[in-house]
Amino acid sequence: MGSSPAALEITTLTDPTAHEVETLLAAEDFAWELPGCHWGWSVQIPPSTSIKRIREEIPKLARWCESHNVTNPSIRSHVRHLHGADEWSAWLDATDVQIYGHPESTSYAGRAMVVPSSKGGAAVGDLSAVPGWLEDELRSDRCQRKVSKLLRSGYDETHLFLIVDDTGAPFAGFYALAFGDGLPDDIPDLAGLSAVWLAPRWSPTVLLCRSGSGWSRHRPYDEQGA
Repeated sequence: MGSSPAALEITTLTDPTAHEVETLLAAEDFAWELPGCHWGWSVQIPPSTSIKRIREEIPKLARWCESHNVTNPSIRSHVRHLHGADEWSAWLDATDVQIYGHPESTSYAGRAMVVPSSKGGAAVGDLSAVPGWLEDELRSDRCQRKVSKLLRSGYDETHLFLIVDDTGAPFAGFYALAFGDGLPDDIPDLAGLSAVWLAPRWSPTVLLCRSGSGWSRHRPYDEQGA
């Protein structure tokens, strides 16, 4: 950036509902009592969900599974011949809940360990979608206020610094940003800004995209810099 003064704004890209779900589960120590159940259960629920509704249905589903000796109701071939299977299969599909029974469990008998499901995807980074995703983000409601403020600043250099949570970007793109060492090929439209910085959580590197000149990767957290 040289010695020229620049306007800088910082914001975080995250899915607030994911953290809300985790907070609500943590308040119950990630464990739910399952009245009438004798097995231990593990449950994963998606971040954008109604915990109250799932909280009401999980004990019913677990009791149904135990009565039919089903440890994984998501496997259709194991349950399709059972009375009530169609209803529960449809519910699991609609909610994206994953539930597994552990008949041998003693420490968690009659309870479920409940955690948010991770963002799915193989651990293979893909930078090709990052430019398009960034263009969409810069025009989204959560970024527009920052972008508009920078454009009104009167400075020639306008920089937006985006802290990218793992819930704030598509999985493959986040993985490539955080843990890869490559750079996107395409230069996105930065909505009139001079530069956008992408700082993925848990990553030792930060990516810089400058309008007109493209991408570079930096290691600002190293003691010696880069």
